[in-house]
Amino acid sequence: MTRRFVPVLIETSVWEPCTWDDADVWVPDKIMELVEEEDVEGIYELIKGNIDYEKQEVLQRIKDFIVDVKYAAGIVSATDQIYQAVIKAISDLKYREEC
Repeated sequence: MTRRFVPVLIETSVWEPCTWDDADVWVPDKIMELVEEEDVEGIYELIKGNIDYEKQEVLQRIKDFIVDVKYAAGIVSATDQIYQAVIKAISDLKYREEC
């Protein structure tokens, strides 16, 4: 078995891994509202300018994201490149929201 680096979302102000339990801290409020509504298309519309993959692939990862925000625990990490891009695009919205 080979070793593989798994990217982890890091909160740069405190240099600690983000967790699914504190998603309300690193996910923009608008996205959290759409997560509660399970509005996959709505989330896609907000991030599509920052993501460069096929729409259907992104929509599936957004569905996964919604499930993770609602039910997952532990550190936010992903081995799938498209899912990584979705998480990054969403967290980047939070950063831009604060600036």
